[in-house]
Amino acid sequence: LPLSVGRVTSFYSVTMGLAAGIAAAVAIPLAQSQGWRAALNIWLWPALAALALWLYMRKRNGHIATPVAAGQTKVKLWHSGLAWMISLMMGLQSLFYYTFSTWLPLILMSKGIAPSETGYYLLTLQLAGLPAVFITAALAAKVKKEHQQWLALCLCGMNVITTLALWLLSGGLLFWVGMIGVGASATFTVQPNTDLAAG
Repeated sequence: LPLSVGRVTSFYSVTMGLAAGIAAAVAIPLAQSQGWRAALNIWLWPALAALALWLYMRKRNGHIATPVAAGQTKVKLWHSGLAWMISLMMGLQSLFYYTFSTWLPLILMSKGIAPSETGYYLLTLQLAGLPAVFITAALAAKVKKEHQQWLALCLCGMNVITTLALWLLSGGLLFWVGMIGVGASATFTVQPNTDLAAG
């Protein structure tokens, strides 16, 4: 697993997106029928189950360190251009993803979408990103190193275009929400699968 960063990241992205999508779809109906406390507290149990599984796996396997290749030297991250580039890209991707995860319902309501329907748009955002995770991981593995930065830049450009479309256009909202989900998931997945310092 320590040497399968791309595969593990893809699995993590799919699990996170699926769980977030289901939560978004059932949050409002559950809050309306059981109250907001029940809609919030129900997610305590999956979290506790995940914590128990993690503690079990950690106890069984112990601490797993990534092997260091012979002759490889330690890198000072503060002086690494690659580290700064990845940090900037991950920071912008997180800002993009969590901004829409948080504010998408309000954005949609300002465009006339009923509050009870916004959860399904959030579900669309999450589910649309699931195939993008695997497609991006496979594509990044095949793209030549000298072209990998262009893949990352194209995905960033896609995020800008879809954001502007959702902001400026009044039609096709479900499509643009889905494309935002694709862009956010693909950008997250491409980071550990590409060598951003290539070239």
